[in-house]
Amino acid sequence: MVKQVSRNDFYWILQRLCAMHRKPLPLPPVHAAAFYSPEAMMRIAGLFGFESTSRLCKACRLHKQVFPLIAWLRGRQGPGLRETLLPVLLLAADAHGVLILAEGDAVPNTVPLVEFARRYSGAITAIRLADMPGASDAACNHGTREAA
Repeated sequence: MVKQVSRNDFYWILQRLCAMHRKPLPLPPVHAAAFYSPEAMMRIAGLFGFESTSRLCKACRLHKQVFPLIAWLRGRQGPGLRETLLPVLLLAADAHGVLILAEGDAVPNTVPLVEFARRYSGAITAIRLADMPGASDAACNHGTREAA
């Protein structure tokens, strides 16, 4: 089954990542993807100075991850054999719940882990600022830059 992301969700998550790391916001058709998918998002995030890795992770193990992450939720079935995925920013997790920010939310929401697991696809994507000359690893991972 082919995984796709809506154009709005695609740009929303890129804009949130840029805002969190104080990077200029991408403008929607500048780097328009022919097909919006998690893989396309990873490629375009690289153009904005991010490194990304995707992997599978059980919902019960999310609390062991380094945050923030993109968690991929199952959306509706699209035309043909296309499944729509919904990206949410996963800001924190413990054994009982997750703190997420989804498109349209003004503030993050705490969702019980059992409820979150019903829609969770099992995939996460970690996106961090790429190493920059003159910046320490710790500064890059927290979205700040050390003075030169």
